[in-house]
Amino acid sequence: MSDSEHKVSFDPAEKAQDVLEYVLDETSERTQKKHANEVAVEAELYGEQVIKEESARVKSRVLFITNDQSIYTEHSEARKHFVNLTEVFDEIHVVVLGMPKKKDEKSERLADKVWVYPMYARHFLQRPFAAYSVIKRQLFFTDGFRPDIVVALDPFESGITGYFVARHFKRAFQVHVTEDFLTQEYKEHDEYSTWRIRFATYLLRKGVSVRTDTDYLKKKLAIRFTKLKDFLLLPRYFDIQETITRVESTPKEKKYPQFSFTLMYVGPLTPESTLFRAIDAARSLLRTVSIGFVVIGEGPARDSFKERTKLLGIDTQVIFVSKVDDVLPHMRSADVLVCTDTTSESESIVMKAAAAGLPMVMARTDLRSDLFTDERDTFLCDPNDTIEFSQKLTKFLNTNSLRIQFSENAQEAVRTRIEENPQIYRLAYRDSIEGVLYFDVQEQQKRERAVREKQEAQAKKEQAKQQVKKKTHKQEVKKSVEKVNKGILMNMPLD
Repeated sequence: MSDSEHKVSFDPAEKAQDVLEYVLDETSERTQKKHANEVAVEAELYGEQVIKEESARVKSRVLFITNDQSIYTEHSEARKHFVNLTEVFDEIHVVVLGMPKKKDEKSERLADKVWVYPMYARHFLQRPFAAYSVIKRQLFFTDGFRPDIVVALDPFESGITGYFVARHFKRAFQVHVTEDFLTQEYKEHDEYSTWRIRFATYLLRKGVSVRTDTDYLKKKLAIRFTKLKDFLLLPRYFDIQETITRVESTPKEKKYPQFSFTLMYVGPLTPESTLFRAIDAARSLLRTVSIGFVVIGEGPARDSFKERTKLLGIDTQVIFVSKVDDVLPHMRSADVLVCTDTTSESESIVMKAAAAGLPMVMARTDLRSDLFTDERDTFLCDPNDTIEFSQKLTKFLNTNSLRIQFSENAQEAVRTRIEENPQIYRLAYRDSIEGVLYFDVQEQQKRERAVREKQEAQAKKEQAKQQVKKKTHKQEVKKSVEKVNKGILMNMPLD
């Protein structure tokens, strides 16, 4: 539908959809006109400093926009995370999208400098508009817009809201992408996947500042969205002491009682996953019906891995578990962790398993070789050697005392050799977010340079035009003078 045919509905949901269609449509007259003048518009938009106010303040004020409603749960990880960030940020404002109607829209103070604002909308597509209204009403004061940086914790409705808030108030913007929205599985299982994919695609094509939590997702997005320049991994925090405390204070639960011996694999089921090697290494053991293999993870390759277990005749012994909020109870109910991956995110899984006292057979990496001793704390294998994995799994199965020894030694290794300072993690998290300020300054300089180069080119073009005009005029004058002189000569009497 063309802009001239655009009709406005009186239904709130349809009206929101119409507006979003108009904004996101890359073929509309408005969008095409904007792209044609993009350099000039962006230069004008960022013509002022990202943080305009002058003060002695050295910490940033940050607005987070999220769909995670667990922040309202008193002892949740989300609430602790935001409260702890007061160590590194001056103020923290959190807008929570999609809250139930019973929650009024009054702000709630979680800590000295942490405020949370609920947002309610009857329809999904009204969320960005309702959130924008809440932010404008709650965070715009007489001295201007309160936050220095706007951070969306997902690229969907939080992302589209944050982008336009940051754009309107001329603030730095960053989006965190922690979910792979480009898979068929996401399209099929997320109720609002069509719109969420459109939101994310629109944002990432803009080349905004992006942070993600896995190497795989970073590589995948970098290939798909080539304009991304400020694109980094978020810092990691293993929180080993917290895991050990939980293990010591809570009883072990038998989650898979149908098996007398349980192997476990934890990781994303992407095409790059090495779960196939773990399955191949364990298949001889899985001929015994009392031995099971639990796979915790989800991703686009899940169905192909399931098919592989059927082809090998072990599908009844392999259980695929997805959407696990807390993997620790599952780890504690297993007997051995099989980690064939060597990615940075797999290191977090290894650390948690070691802290939980779960014996491990895992691929060798520099970090693991430095931290653990093969055949004393754990079994380390060549990442590509399926036979070695299989042999060392068999050793664990046949020797219970060895599993107990490895469990205690690995837990002691991470307890004593890994020095985790939560404050250092929070400083790294702050630096990752504030990196967008430097990125924006660089982008601003590029825009200014582009405008300056365009103006200089136009000036040179105008100068060349004037020179041509001047030369033409001079030639015309010369011709005119020559013509006059010729006429005079022709009219002069001959002697």
